[in-house]
Amino acid sequence: MAIAGSAPATATPMPTAAARPDGTRLLEMQAVAAPADDAAEPRPPGDDAAWQRLPMPDRWRDSRPGFGGSVWYRAQVDFATAPGTPWAVYLPRAIMNAEVWVNGVLAGRAGRMQAPVSRHWNTPLFFTTPQTLWRQGPNIVHVRVVGHADGAGGLAPPQIGRADRLADVHARQVFVQNTLVYAANIAVIALGLFVFAVWLRKPERGDYGYFSAGALLWGLSNFNMIVSDVPLSYFHWELFVFVSIVWALLALGLFGLRFAGRHRPWLERAVVIYALACALVLWLSGETGPVRMGAWWLLPVLALGAWSMFQIVAFVRRVRLADYSFFAVVATATLSLGAHDWLLQTGMLDFEASYALPFMAPLLLAAIGWLIAGDYARAQQDLARMNTELADRVRQKEDELRESFARVADLERARAVSAERSRILRDMHDGVGTHLTSAIRQLQSGQAQASAVEQTLRDSLDQLKLSIDALTLEEGDVAGLLGALRFRLAPRLESAGLSLRWQVESLPAWPGGHTEALRHVQYIVFEAISNVLQHSGARTLTLSARPEPGPGGTDDIAVRVEDDGLGCTGLAEGHGLRGMRTRARAIDATVDVAGGPGGGCAVTLRLPLRQISATHTA
Repeated sequence: MAIAGSAPATATPMPTAAARPDGTRLLEMQAVAAPADDAAEPRPPGDDAAWQRLPMPDRWRDSRPGFGGSVWYRAQVDFATAPGTPWAVYLPRAIMNAEVWVNGVLAGRAGRMQAPVSRHWNTPLFFTTPQTLWRQGPNIVHVRVVGHADGAGGLAPPQIGRADRLADVHARQVFVQNTLVYAANIAVIALGLFVFAVWLRKPERGDYGYFSAGALLWGLSNFNMIVSDVPLSYFHWELFVFVSIVWALLALGLFGLRFAGRHRPWLERAVVIYALACALVLWLSGETGPVRMGAWWLLPVLALGAWSMFQIVAFVRRVRLADYSFFAVVATATLSLGAHDWLLQTGMLDFEASYALPFMAPLLLAAIGWLIAGDYARAQQDLARMNTELADRVRQKEDELRESFARVADLERARAVSAERSRILRDMHDGVGTHLTSAIRQLQSGQAQASAVEQTLRDSLDQLKLSIDALTLEEGDVAGLLGALRFRLAPRLESAGLSLRWQVESLPAWPGGHTEALRHVQYIVFEAISNVLQHSGARTLTLSARPEPGPGGTDDIAVRVEDDGLGCTGLAEGHGLRGMRTRARAIDATVDVAGGPGGGCAVTLRLPLRQISATHTA
């Protein structure tokens, strides 16, 4: 026996779809209707029910006109293997509310399924299911939809897939259909209250009054798209929502006419009469009236809106102001979206399409608010002139500040030059001065050999030349610094009987290699070479430099001075090594001393390829 509102039973098999993790859309399902007085906790009908195979989406006004109650949908989903993670059933649109069953087990329900039914007609529904509900092979998915006898009920193609993948799809759709609508409503209501306050201060501006009424009613009516549980019955809530939309559009149409200078008292009286008649007729039409008859009551409202927009465009072309032109463009687009929503309301568009007019409301009302602000601005020419004078004074002060900044920059450059001179004098004192003082003491002692005094003076001269070379180096040029050392010290190495092996590879620029840091590097390498000349007794000196992985996981520039002499004992105990390490710490570098492969000594300076901190170079 067929249940009321359902089609005759057919022998067609149950639609089957293969489960895919990214989502399987059930484009065909079987459906069977149940009466409105269904049990409080119904279970899915069995195979003996009057199941009818149909394509999805299923719009009730087409498949079962005038029906109100529950419709069960089912389809078979085949799994190649049992899922190892939670899966989900995603319903892009179910009017008015829905619940999901998997293999005879209730998987999820969105609020109340009995009167008053929770309103999720514009909210995508997402039901996460544990993997234990699904099994390898065939699985039966039931979706129960509850709707009213107004023709608006229906179900879009459900999607089945892994929960983590469908969750992103659901979140995006909720953001568009609910979150953005909520934000738009708040913005519209806030703007309406602001303009209402302005109208109270200037009651002669009737256009402001119409605008504030339209904005407030529009914002309130759009909460129908996001509120699931309302304090009124279904009929009274639908009546309130639709009447609010009609009155909002009529108020905005009258605002547009007044704004364009087309004030017609007789038309405004006719609009008020039409608004009251609309509310009365729909109230007397019963439960299905607002949805069944509402679209046709909107036709005269849209006609008034079109005429209002035409008058606005004509007015904008006369005044030729930028903000007015922007408003005309936005108003025209709003009218187009209103026509789109009217077609969707009458069932002429895709069942899964979204209402577009709520998203245009903030832009339209912002454009109107811009016009109001522009009218006030243009009415205050004196204030504009004061702003111009103030801007001139600000520019004058900016010029004075610019000159002041230029003077400060000159002083800063002078300070930098002075600091550079101080550093040069300090290097002269610490380097050349120290060597000259040592030579004087050697001569005064009367015990120093002439060769030792000569060596000290040569070190002093080399230090002076290298300090001068450092002033001409580009920042970060370690290879250039080593090349200058080779040029200056090669004659001394040759005269001392030392053979120089040069193994400097192509080096990247050292980020910390400013002039002061390069001087520290120069001193460290020079000191290491001087120790080889004075203490090692070596025949060969190897100077190498290459990028190497550092101990901290980042690359360094490794500069290494090796010899085949007596070893590192004298260097490790001397003051020279302590000086090298002190200078290395100043530039975030490290100095390591170890025995060479041939029994000599190797001094390694590691320069980090990262920007050194200012506190290390001060």
